[in-house]
Amino acid sequence: MEKIKIAYILHQFPVLSETFVADEILALKKIGAEVSVFSFAKPPHDVMHKESLDLAKGVFYALDPKSSTGVLTAVLLSNLQFFLSSPFRYCITFFKYFFKIGKKEFLQIFYICRLIKKEKPEHLHAHFAGLGATAAMIVSGFLKVPFSFTAHAHDIFVEDDFLEDKLRKAKYVVAISEYNKEYLFKKYPRIPASKIKVIHCGVDVDLFRPETAASSETTVLLSGGRFVEKKGFTYLIKSCKLLIEKGIRFRCDIFGDGPLKEELLGEARELGLEDMIRFVGPVDRNTVLKLLSGSDIFISPCIVAHDGDRDGIPVTIMEAMSAGKAVVSTDISGMPELINTGENGILVPQKDTNKLSQAISKLIEDRSLRRQIGIRARDKIEKEFNLTKNAGALFDLFSEADGRGGQFNILYINGTAQIGGAEVSLINLIKRVDRKHFLPIVLVPGDGPLVKKVKDIKIDVLFSKTPEFSKRKPFSFVKAVLVLTGIIRKNKISLVHSNSIYVSELSYYAAALAGVPCVCHIRDLVPILGGSKTRMRAFRRMAKLIAISEAVKKDLTEKLNIPEDGIVRIYNGVDIDEFSPGVSGEDFKKEFKLHSEKLIGIIGRISMEKGHEFFLRTASEVVKDHKNVAFVVVGSEVLGSGEFKDATVKLSEELGLQNKIIFTGFRDDIPQIIAALDIVVVPSVAEPFGRVIIEAMAMEKPVIATSSGASTEIVSGDCGILVEPGNVEQLKEAIIALLKDQVLANKIGKRGREIVSKRFTIDRHVAAMENLYEGFLEKLNRAEGKK
Repeated sequence: MEKIKIAYILHQFPVLSETFVADEILALKKIGAEVSVFSFAKPPHDVMHKESLDLAKGVFYALDPKSSTGVLTAVLLSNLQFFLSSPFRYCITFFKYFFKIGKKEFLQIFYICRLIKKEKPEHLHAHFAGLGATAAMIVSGFLKVPFSFTAHAHDIFVEDDFLEDKLRKAKYVVAISEYNKEYLFKKYPRIPASKIKVIHCGVDVDLFRPETAASSETTVLLSGGRFVEKKGFTYLIKSCKLLIEKGIRFRCDIFGDGPLKEELLGEARELGLEDMIRFVGPVDRNTVLKLLSGSDIFISPCIVAHDGDRDGIPVTIMEAMSAGKAVVSTDISGMPELINTGENGILVPQKDTNKLSQAISKLIEDRSLRRQIGIRARDKIEKEFNLTKNAGALFDLFSEADGRGGQFNILYINGTAQIGGAEVSLINLIKRVDRKHFLPIVLVPGDGPLVKKVKDIKIDVLFSKTPEFSKRKPFSFVKAVLVLTGIIRKNKISLVHSNSIYVSELSYYAAALAGVPCVCHIRDLVPILGGSKTRMRAFRRMAKLIAISEAVKKDLTEKLNIPEDGIVRIYNGVDIDEFSPGVSGEDFKKEFKLHSEKLIGIIGRISMEKGHEFFLRTASEVVKDHKNVAFVVVGSEVLGSGEFKDATVKLSEELGLQNKIIFTGFRDDIPQIIAALDIVVVPSVAEPFGRVIIEAMAMEKPVIATSSGASTEIVSGDCGILVEPGNVEQLKEAIIALLKDQVLANKIGKRGREIVSKRFTIDRHVAAMENLYEGFLEKLNRAEGKK
């Protein structure tokens, strides 16, 4: 990696309870960053971690102007230097901050600013949103160097001095959890969500590794941290009393120090726990490692304090999990992002001593459970809270802020929050796109299943109305365009990607007003596309139309006269590992009490063009000769009131299929459903692509599709069977042929997977989309270079 010079500005360094700061700096140095550290205050404790003390030797500390006349003179001269070089900026800064952040601290900021100027860093970073971040913001303004800061806990939940200013002026903000990001976004809605990046604090997994504790009949509990209200130690002490009353043998060690020390010692004495609870005092890292090695269970009973303060995700928990310990904590703030209760730890409600003692008791009594939890805890840390990996992500952000990288913000606009084929394609794309270069943001008109899916993969969701153009309500459309334009500008969007035709006009006109390019995914054939003048005008002016098949591209060029050079064909793709022949469908069969029946299914949104009537009429013919069959209809009516689905169910009853057919409604376990099916039918009247075709083929299921639209581009030769749209007799014969000949069905299935693996993988799709985006990124970079 190319080196970058970074200046860390901290309120105090090193701090015994903030080892993550020193660890992060050391990890960045190992990657190749040149890091200099500037601190307002020296360490408050004699006990300190060795690594922190080594770093402290090279720290630039601010002089205290109260310490001597000579120091005061040096500090004042630093302020004079910046007053003379930028008198207007200095005066504005003085009147805004001098009395609010403290006279001494204000003067020290400019002393630090002078020191930083000599080091010539390319980026400024602060930990915590308090004084360090305020200093970084001020220094950034005078030195014209970008800054960022990491938001933790007390600094955002309790303090908020100038926080909105800092959020607005920072190049970006690092949140240590999704919870923190959501909190900041809700409290300061004018700040673009894309500016807040989630990078978890990490631990050194090589240092904190599992070690077998010496076997003992007495279980050793361990806890630690600052003795302050939010750590909840009083609830641990009370829980220990409940454990003793149950006759459970244990010892509890608590390390740390803080203002509540005497209160906690007194409480333990009053409850008669002096022999059971040992207060170890403040400890260095080596002692923490020894304590972890000799313990069985780690407990962190965090709470939300009376002033609103709370933990983010305590590093002590991560260290214990990395060491393979079973952890018990509470379900506040970002804790559920670290602990999946019952899997890699146990979470209980805050301040609930009964639940806390029950969880501890369960782990004391079940050694096998705590061993398994410890193994999974270690795995979680290695994958998501690894210091080296997370420092690498931070290094990438520093590089981008310096202009060496370059992240391309893409706004994906979808007209519904329900999930159909278009939404599945969207999720598959944004989940895999290279986020070092492309930052996806999704906009939908309201809440729904799509919102949860997108948030689950750690992508921001924005909400705004997405009306189609209507001559009856032109002002509603214009208002929506203006609102969307503001969203594009606020979130510094580089490209707008309309995920369907239904939001194409809105997407194009808002993008045009914001001065950014717009592309549109065309997922329908002309009978569905429609041809309004407003939509056609948008189509012709788009930076590019993305046709999902040659059939769609042909419709656009021949029937709508769209220039061919304005269209790119990119096939949808499927994850062949997710849609694999090895997936089991037994759970689906058990759910619907299916046994030996041959299952024939149709999967997709319930709509006229998908051919449900054709499927049902064929089913009614097949059951006349084959009794041991059942038909499965998977999907819901995505865009509509549900009337068409009701009509489809009614038709199945009129055809006498009520005992032979299952309507599952919307499902997201499609691989398991396909695994349960023997034959997959895609009877579309006009098929623009046919995602279900490639999903079923990938799972080696025989597919019968209609010879319409793009189906012929996928199903050809010996990898499937094609029938005429609406031809009941042909579809019936094809189904019966596969029911009678399992060898043929297997042969078609295996050939289908071969075709998908070569032509329709998700990796091919993502690579093609990234290639398209890269073209726009190059144009954007060239345009920026000319300015």
